[in-house]
Amino acid sequence: MINNLLTTMYMLILLAIVMGINTILGVMIANTKAEFDKKKLLKGIGKALIILICVLLFCTCIELVPMVLSRVGIQIPEELVTVIQIILFILTAFTKYATDCFDKFKMIINKEGE
Repeated sequence: MINNLLTTMYMLILLAIVMGINTILGVMIANTKAEFDKKKLLKGIGKALIILICVLLFCTCIELVPMVLSRVGIQIPEELVTVIQIILFILTAFTKYATDCFDKFKMIINKEGE
């Protein structure tokens, strides 16, 4: 279980990095358009933190379910929820933010080329 939680933490660190990049690129784009809004930035950072905390708690719950059920005599296979499923769950969020970053990179590069 500890190894699975460590893997989850590493994946969450990657997700946090890509969320940070996405936020920084959004600020950069907003500054070039003179549309920077401090409240929107803080709201985005808050949203990212909430997503990270919720994903961590969700993955922790998934890891703990078999242990809790075994205490009351219900045995479920450990392979029912694997670390691969948790990684895929986090990769879904990672892909969303990475795609947003890619789109923002393209937007910035196109503006610089003009």
